[in-house]
Amino acid sequence: MQVSGYTRAVAAEHMAGMSGSALHANVFIGLLATTLARRGIRPVQLLGAGLSILLVMLALIVNGGLQQSYLLWLVYGTFSSFGTLAYSQAAAGFPLSLSGRANTAFNLMVFIGAFGVQWGLGLLIDLLQGYGQSPAMAHRSAFLVLLATQAPSLIWFWVAGRWRR
Repeated sequence: MQVSGYTRAVAAEHMAGMSGSALHANVFIGLLATTLARRGIRPVQLLGAGLSILLVMLALIVNGGLQQSYLLWLVYGTFSSFGTLAYSQAAAGFPLSLSGRANTAFNLMVFIGAFGVQWGLGLLIDLLQGYGQSPAMAHRSAFLVLLATQAPSLIWFWVAGRWRR
């Protein structure tokens, strides 16, 4: 609403569409991961591909150069669901008797991290507006910071995965 000038109704349509696409993706991912695993594509590779597409969508959304923002948000919602594959990867790194504890600890870190990122983005947006940026520019700048911190992590994910083979 602040960046694109959407009404509440249009913003709600975007949020509902994004939530619906994420819901469908969660069901689809389980089927896709199993099918691809039979063909030699590991869940960690599917995780990396999904997160790569997610960051491309974030970059396109932040850029604001495309007119089809609704479609971008739907695709973003879809590929944000690929992060759930990280739970199976976390559990796989521990003996079966500890996998529940590992996933519980991982889930706690995800919730704390999500809160921290959202709180930090809000603080950054407020700070940037305090320095004279418009609300739209402050939101874009904050999401660029988010993108700039996630991109090196994704690069490390792909590079480190190649070293372990």
